[in-house]
Amino acid sequence: MNSTKERAIELTGCGYWKEIEMMQTKTLSWEKVTLTNTLNGHTNPVYFVAITPDGQTIVSSSNDGNIRLWNLDTGQLIRTVKGLYPAAMIPDGQTIANTERNHNIQLWNLTTGQLIRTLIGHSKSLDSIAISADGQTLASSSGEFFASEGIKVWDLNTGQELYTIPSNRLKDQSLSISPNGQILAAGNWDKNIWLWDLKTGKAIRTLTGHSRGVLAIAFSPDGQTLASASMDGTIK
Repeated sequence: MNSTKERAIELTGCGYWKEIEMMQTKTLSWEKVTLTNTLNGHTNPVYFVAITPDGQTIVSSSNDGNIRLWNLDTGQLIRTVKGLYPAAMIPDGQTIANTERNHNIQLWNLTTGQLIRTLIGHSKSLDSIAISADGQTLASSSGEFFASEGIKVWDLNTGQELYTIPSNRLKDQSLSISPNGQILAAGNWDKNIWLWDLKTGKAIRTLTGHSRGVLAIAFSPDGQTLASASMDGTIK
């Protein structure tokens, strides 16, 4: 593999396996994808994988209580730090945020493996974490069963909670922040996607159309389009 653009990574079985499969492709056609390596080490299903911006390291998170860093070229394990899914990487590739069993959020330095800071405030299990493109703001959602505890927005420079969006919905299963850092979106079990102003927490609008809970959402790079995947079997 000669460049980061030629590298692709896929999580086998959408998190129901304990392995990570590394695949290589030079086109967008999955018919030409080649399996290059399988990374073994997690003892529970893997739910999060990401590649650092320099294209050298894979970060994986599992409910086995470990975050693992792997060398992308060799597949060798570099380091293990403690933490659970959900997880998110700060865009500079130097820091990862993950959750603890006591519902706190930890920030780890990926180079040293040292704990940077712990964000304390949630009292229920974390469902999703999203980080703004400038690495300054983190949003986190939590809840129990199908009830939301709310969404908290944090200043990553200070570790302070900025505000909480009240829990008047079902669980917010997936969070995403627009590339310009202005909009926070949440995919909810109530079949809707909720949009807020990230700086103020003020509601903007609600997107409807799915017939079952929304599991995943993502903004396009230009911030003009939002994609959503639902339990109803559709992507919109």
